[in-house]
Amino acid sequence: MDRWDYITVGVIGIATLVFVLTKVFGKSKKNTLVLQTPNTDPQTLTGEVLQGGIDVLLLYATQTGTAEEFVYQLSADLRRLGLSTMICDVQDYDSAELLELTEVESPPLLTFLVSTYGEGDPPDSALNLSEDLQHLVQAEAEPFKGMQYAVFGLGNRTYKDFNSFGKELFKNLQLLGATPILDIGLGDDNENIEADFLNWKDELLPSMCSVLGKDLTASNVSFRLYHLIDDYNHDKIFSGEPKLWNSFAKQKCPFSQNNPYLAQVNVRREMFSDPNRSCLHFEFDLGNSKLRYSAGDHMGVFPTNNSAKVEELAKRVGADLDQVFCLKAKDRAVKKVYPFPCPTTYRVAFTHYVDINCSPSLSLLQDLIPCASDDEEKTRLASMVAKDNREVFFKYAKAEQRDILQVMKDFPSVKIAPDHLLELLPRLQPRLYSISSSQRVNKKSVHATVAVVRDKLARGATFEGVATTYLERIDIATTKVPIFVRHSTFSLPMKKNHPIIMIGPGTGIAPFRGFLQEREYLMGQDKVLGEALLLFGCQKESQHYLYREELEEYVEKGVLNHLFTAFSRDQDEKRYVQHLIAENSALLYNLIVEKHGFIYICGDGKHMAPDVRAALCTMYRQEGAKTEAQAKDWLDQLEMRRHLMQDVW
Repeated sequence: MDRWDYITVGVIGIATLVFVLTKVFGKSKKNTLVLQTPNTDPQTLTGEVLQGGIDVLLLYATQTGTAEEFVYQLSADLRRLGLSTMICDVQDYDSAELLELTEVESPPLLTFLVSTYGEGDPPDSALNLSEDLQHLVQAEAEPFKGMQYAVFGLGNRTYKDFNSFGKELFKNLQLLGATPILDIGLGDDNENIEADFLNWKDELLPSMCSVLGKDLTASNVSFRLYHLIDDYNHDKIFSGEPKLWNSFAKQKCPFSQNNPYLAQVNVRREMFSDPNRSCLHFEFDLGNSKLRYSAGDHMGVFPTNNSAKVEELAKRVGADLDQVFCLKAKDRAVKKVYPFPCPTTYRVAFTHYVDINCSPSLSLLQDLIPCASDDEEKTRLASMVAKDNREVFFKYAKAEQRDILQVMKDFPSVKIAPDHLLELLPRLQPRLYSISSSQRVNKKSVHATVAVVRDKLARGATFEGVATTYLERIDIATTKVPIFVRHSTFSLPMKKNHPIIMIGPGTGIAPFRGFLQEREYLMGQDKVLGEALLLFGCQKESQHYLYREELEEYVEKGVLNHLFTAFSRDQDEKRYVQHLIAENSALLYNLIVEKHGFIYICGDGKHMAPDVRAALCTMYRQEGAKTEAQAKDWLDQLEMRRHLMQDVW
């Protein structure tokens, strides 16, 4: 190459960089690239950081609320160490605004807590950030040079692309010139994600203190992010709406998670004939909501806490349930102005907005220490949250499934204001259920199959699921349920002539009922369909066989070509769906390998899904005369080509 070749290449490179930076920053509110001096406007991220003297900028991206909960716990720990923090949802600021922080003389340490959703996707709130960073990486620049960061990813190891967004974010920030202060932390929701977070935090805090020149000496003071205010609009009192005031009273399209539709329950039917267990079939009326769903999508339900439990907890903390109050962030460093919709009443807050049924976090117990007046109780709480005593905490809080009311009973000297407790408790999140219908057949309704969670605990108490017992106890004649639809990639093949293999024990059958309804509809339209095979399992055939009559009718009509069942408790030796794979390996090999079928797994992600995957590998290895490594690679390839999909929990 001569001198002009180098000049040409350089010009092309600069042009490419400018194009990419312009693409990224074109979405910026300021339409600027890199500032020569820090922007001190208090309405900008840089201005807020400079004004607040922020040491650590905490950014989260969440789909179910866990990452947000962990961020607030981490902020409390950092404040106890004397570090100032700012908490932001990643969608609050674009990448251009993050890059402006490089112009600050002492930029804050960036700390990301991000979840991976579905089959390796970023949460909805992080889609723009993911896209922007990928564009910057393509430009081969280092715009984040001088910045330091840490990343904790939240995912589920059941999925092949475990924590893929967290890993992508960690790698891309490094490629863009930022320096990690420690390796990425990976939380596994299929095991003990809080333990993973705490272990990562144990490494993070010393690293942060070292980088920022702080002593690793924490106080036991409870630092509050919110406080009660009197100056609020007394005409706009929230009554349970998740986001938009008065959206329950005046229902308007479009409906979403922020604006759920209040659906009438047309049908609630018991599916089991077991006096000790319950599984309910629901049909929700969509009315004129214009909600649209496909077979395989999810329906979200906003539950409420049990009123008796709310009354008992309110009495314990001295809350007047009908009193209106308003909590607001104490300073601009907390970008979430209200912890939940405010103003509201204590009754609404404890009923709709906070989870009083979940096990307490270590951070919550730590905040209760200064609230205990009894020295022995203080010592017990302090011992339980100590780093070298984690097994005691997990046994007490998680394994024995205590909730906040039980904790308050165990530590009677704890006195905490109701508004303070509301700040500490996690938000009550909507519950997602696999839709068990097809809208091609049920144009004005959406169906769900719900196993009621009610377990006897070893310590003598009974644990009840919030949403399932809410749906079980409501008066369907007078109560409407707030619902929304979340679209999924768990869907039938585009080309309907491909075989489908459905594996769904228990309520894992739910989406497959929708698939079969859709197949029956398509058969009526004279569509050519591939074969359909279903592997279903439950404990007892006589008590727990869900939708038996429907399935047998589908077999008679040819909608379902193969139906195999396993009833684990009807014989001495337990049989599960993975045993059905071994018993029908030749047929499955033909449908999956030779006819390029699609595999769908729905249900328990901790035991069933891994066992099913192992059985599929064994089937492929034995029927195809392959090695173990070849079988695992084959399964990975199926997932990459989306010929293997999972909807597990």
